Amino acid sequence: MNRRSSSWRAWFGAAALLGSTFVATGCAALGQNHTTSHAVQVVTQDSNRGHVSLVQTRVVDDRVAVNGYVENRFHAGGLVPGKLFVTAIGSDGKVMQEIETQYHRRFGKSKRSYFAETLAVNPEDVELIRVTHIGLGQ
Repeated sequence: MNRRSSSWRAWFGAAALLGSTFVATGCAALGQNHTTSHAVQVVTQDSNRGHVSLVQTRVVDDRVAVNGYVENRFHAGGLVPGKLFVTAIGSDGKVMQEIETQYHRRFGKSKRSYFAETLAVNPEDVELIRVTHIGLGQ
């Protein structure tokens, strides 16, 4: 019985060492962190029917990627009617790029819709990302 418990300890130790090696090499293979040197502010503007939430920005191939959700203000299912605009504003206050983006529900019964857009602007020049939902009739 003592020999059996020592062999399990050896196997467990070897598995733990092998697992930590995989984690260390996997994290090293992820590469460098592609973030901007300054923080980009995110401002959301809601409509009477939709609420913009959980907006995230990141740099991908010298572009700014923006994603998030549009939720119903009321506890109703279905797609939130209206349009969604993503705007990049520079440090001088001028609009660098504005895109009308599409959003969709990931699942049929989901109460929120997902959007993702990549803006073709230099990430160093972007000061503010504004995400605006305009409901029908506004």
